[in-house]
Amino acid sequence: DRTAEGRVIKCLTVVDDATHEAVVIEVERAISGTGVTRVLDRLALTRGLPKIIRSDNGKEFCGKAMVTWAHERGVQLRLIEPGKPNQNAYIES
Repeated sequence: DRTAEGRVIKCLTVVDDATHEAVVIEVERAISGTGVTRVLDRLALTRGLPKIIRSDNGKEFCGKAMVTWAHERGVQLRLIEPGKPNQNAYIES
């Protein structure tokens, strides 16, 4: 998305697959892997950690910060196939 001035904004949306509840929507100018892990750690304080996180192949989800974060916490990362948004259709819609 973009602001009225044309500046890019990014939305990190975390959805519970079981309930389809949007548990967090974080809006920033840019979202790094470290930024994603901060949001997930903050969310874990109230909701706990998920067993699996499914995401697209964005650099913020495939990078070292996210992979390290997931490994240290025992969370599995599942990336959808590139060009297959239907594999994560609810969040993509």
